[in-house]
Amino acid sequence: MKKLLTALTVLALPAAAFAADNQPGVYVQGDAGLASIHADGETFNNFLPRVSVGFDAGDMRIAADYYRVRDKIDDATATLQGAGVAVIKDFNTNSIVKPYVGARLGLNRLTVKDEDGKYSKTKASIGALGGVGFEVAPNVTLDLGYRFNYLGKLDDTRVFANEYTAGVRVKF
Repeated sequence: MKKLLTALTVLALPAAAFAADNQPGVYVQGDAGLASIHADGETFNNFLPRVSVGFDAGDMRIAADYYRVRDKIDDATATLQGAGVAVIKDFNTNSIVKPYVGARLGLNRLTVKDEDGKYSKTKASIGALGGVGFEVAPNVTLDLGYRFNYLGKLDDTRVFANEYTAGVRVKF
C-alpha cells in the first residue's frame, strides 16, 4: 500500500506543478490565419503563420512575435515579415472564456523580387488587437484573435493589414 501511495504521489507532483494556472509564467503561442493586406486600393489575402513568446502576469501579458507572409503577384514575389512587441490586457470572467485587448509596436520589412531586381524597405508599425481565449486545460489556452496593423507608408502607398487568427498558447 505504501508503494502505491508513493507512486501516486510521485506521479501527481508534475501534474500539480503544471496546473499552477493563475501563476505568472512564460508562454509560447502559435497562430495561423488570414492576413488581408491592403495597399494602393488593392487587397491581398494570404496565409499568416505567427509565433509569439511572452510573459503572463495574470491579467496582463507582454509578448514578442514574428510573422512572415509571401505572395506571388504577376511576375514578382512579395514577402512581408515583421517582429513586434505587444502589451495585452486579459479580462477575468471567472470562466474558461477570457476576452483581451492590446496594442502592438513592430518593425516590418517588405521585399519584392521581380525581373528588374530586388526592392526592400523596412518600416515601423503600430497596431491594435483583440480576441478571446478559451482555457481548455491548465496552462493551455485556445485563442481566436483579430489584429489591425498599420504597416506604414511605402513609396507613397499606405499599407495596413487585418489579421484573423486561431492559435494555441501554452504557459510554463
